[in-house]
Amino acid sequence: MKINFNINLTRKQKEAYDIMHDKETQFLIARWSRQCGKTVFAEIMMIEYLCKSNSFNAYISPTFAQGKKVFAELVALLETTGIIKKANAQDLKIESIYGATLKFFSMESPISIRGNTVSGLLVMDEAAFFPSQLPDGSDPYYNVIFPIIKARKPKVLVISTPNGRQGMYYDLYLKAYNKTSGYRELTASIYDDDLIKKEEIEELKKGYPPLAFQQEFEVQFLDNALTVFPNFQNCFDGKFEKGKCWIGVDPSSVGEDNTIVSIINADKQVKQYKIDGTLDMKYAKIAKIINEYKPVATYIENNSIGEVMANEIKKQLINKSNFYTFTTTNETKKQYISLLAVAIANNEIHFEQDNTLLYSELATFTFKLTKTGNITYAAKEGYHDDTVTSLGICMQCKEDFKLSGTPNVDFMITSGYRMVI
Repeated sequence: MKINFNINLTRKQKEAYDIMHDKETQFLIARWSRQCGKTVFAEIMMIEYLCKSNSFNAYISPTFAQGKKVFAELVALLETTGIIKKANAQDLKIESIYGATLKFFSMESPISIRGNTVSGLLVMDEAAFFPSQLPDGSDPYYNVIFPIIKARKPKVLVISTPNGRQGMYYDLYLKAYNKTSGYRELTASIYDDDLIKKEEIEELKKGYPPLAFQQEFEVQFLDNALTVFPNFQNCFDGKFEKGKCWIGVDPSSVGEDNTIVSIINADKQVKQYKIDGTLDMKYAKIAKIINEYKPVATYIENNSIGEVMANEIKKQLINKSNFYTFTTTNETKKQYISLLAVAIANNEIHFEQDNTLLYSELATFTFKLTKTGNITYAAKEGYHDDTVTSLGICMQCKEDFKLSGTPNVDFMITSGYRMVI
């Protein structure tokens, strides 16, 4: 069977394709800029290996959301070709008519990766954003990834923009850079992109702080990972003890976003809950948490679905008088991100060691400049920041209601809170 997808490979994609077919190369460590076709190239390789008889192939991303996106794109590309025998969106698994399987995994659930044996192709996408260690303190590469490739020695495509001089991706890059047998590296900055004009690059530059542009588009390994919260890893050292506390809720109804409840106590120990289920189930679960912890005050973001959720949750609260909605704007976000950044920088806040979702979202929370020169904070493109937003709102709640359920005067003037009616 011959299939034509009408995809014209760029010069760097062609070079990467040749390296992946070099018999002496097992690992290709691709250091690629944003907008240079990283994911497209990975999808091309995955399609090729779905056409290889009886191979088991795997795609690993930092987050489930990213894996779901690539799964959907592949299914859409292949649905009219007759290649797909079965595509399971629940298990994120594609089976081809040739007996090949492609399974999607996430480093948010490393335990699901263990026990598999990859025989064809392993793709590690945005590998620089894999956690540097697992919740149990073990190494993600040698304890999760290496065991699934050591027996059959498949081709391994490790592809990412940089994220500091640390972690698995940087270690693998150094192996390739130092010409370790079986390893090759390929660098593609924004200046290697055949499809972007010089004036477009200059326009991109205006929208990013210099360090952000150097990392994201010039693919430089900076001394520290480019996150609003450098050295956040040091704060994953705590346990949560009940007592006086404040709560922040970042709600969602449907879609990829998560509903997160954050709790911070007087010692700045943090506990978070990911709330799943139908809307009615979410109302009940959130109300139960608030009733159990008896916070000084609770903020729930009222953007989008939050206003509706707040009204339904309040009906189930024992104490309804200290429950407030909070409007996230660029200004209020700056306030609570600043509070969180200072606490992390001073190592004054403490996260539970097994909170891998917060760990991954802190690592990918960054900033950019608008055309008017304002700084905006958000997750790196393709990632989520629900745990960070919930925690930031929680921090703001603690700041505003330091001692009691009565907000301070400055807060009443500047903040975006209001009591739920």
